[in-house]
Amino acid sequence: GFFVLGNPVDRDLVDAEVVFKYTRDGSFQLDRLGNIVNSEGLPLMGVGQTAINAPLTLATENGKLIVSEIKVNQDGVVEVTYGLDQVKAVGQVILADFVNEHGLKNIGNAKFQETPESGEPTYAAPKAGVMGRLQPGFLEKSNTDITDELVTMLRTQHAFNGCSKILQSEVEVTKRLL
Repeated sequence: GFFVLGNPVDRDLVDAEVVFKYTRDGSFQLDRLGNIVNSEGLPLMGVGQTAINAPLTLATENGKLIVSEIKVNQDGVVEVTYGLDQVKAVGQVILADFVNEHGLKNIGNAKFQETPESGEPTYAAPKAGVMGRLQPGFLEKSNTDITDELVTMLRTQHAFNGCSKILQSEVEVTKRLL
């Protein structure tokens, strides 16, 4: 599945249609308002297609407690710990799945938009139906080793140059014989 991103939080979008964007980049942080956002400030959407907000302080009878930890479990539930032991669930991450994910339009920075070719998204919580589970604390990295690929490219280039020289020699020999 894909994480669902909403419109930027700081901008006033009166009568504007919410255009969701989709990403597999799971690196998120808190903005100054307590919203969980990606590196571009687009909010992570939760159940009900609303932005997940983790208030930075929690009022208690003894005063205000500040955030000390934020955890996301494999089911996508976002739990915020205030002070030493006040735990509060503030939302649940939703994922989007597409009939044809290759039909998504790449809009840059590991973000995609829905297209007629991709089909309508299906939204669900992690581990529900065909949705995958979340791996908190992990980032998906490239499965390509750049050094191996460069070595392979150089070997292929050398082989091509060798074949090219053999063909050139063959042409020259044929010219001499004629």
